[in-house]
Amino acid sequence: DAANAGPDRGVCDSVMVNLTALPSTNGGTGTWSVLSGSGIVSDFHDPVSALVNLSFGDNQLRWNVVSQFGICPGSSDIVTITRDEAPAPAFAGLDQELCLTVSAPLGANTASVGTGTWSVATKPAAVDPVILPDNNSPNATVQILSGNEGIYRLAWTIVNASCRTTDTLTIDF
Repeated sequence: DAANAGPDRGVCDSVMVNLTALPSTNGGTGTWSVLSGSGIVSDFHDPVSALVNLSFGDNQLRWNVVSQFGICPGSSDIVTITRDEAPAPAFAGLDQELCLTVSAPLGANTASVGTGTWSVATKPAAVDPVILPDNNSPNATVQILSGNEGIYRLAWTIVNASCRTTDTLTIDF
């Protein structure tokens, strides 16, 4: 059977992952080797070995399979494990209780890495509030239509590839 090193994947700020190759068949032997990036394979012949000391970015490994007696041709497959940097925890800002206004300033933290995005978690009206200048601005302003007053929950989510952090705030218009 052809070698299968498992699917390429991203991991969020983890220095250790388990590899997911398919085992060699018919008494053959599989062997891991690190092609690029970093990593220490705890057991080079275990298809689901632990891989530790991953560097940020792409880490490529080869799973090479040979037959038991060398009769059948060997094969290999490459897997890429990308270690993504986790952003600082999202902070949406403080809850607000407002009177006689249809707009409120937002004050989230700026993403250390990745992109922050505002979204509406809950709302008392059918119409979404408007976030200006855009939903990626941590210090945007949220506006509702007059007559749609009530309690809104907004989420500030920061995403960097496989890493995600979210915080919510409540605004009572």
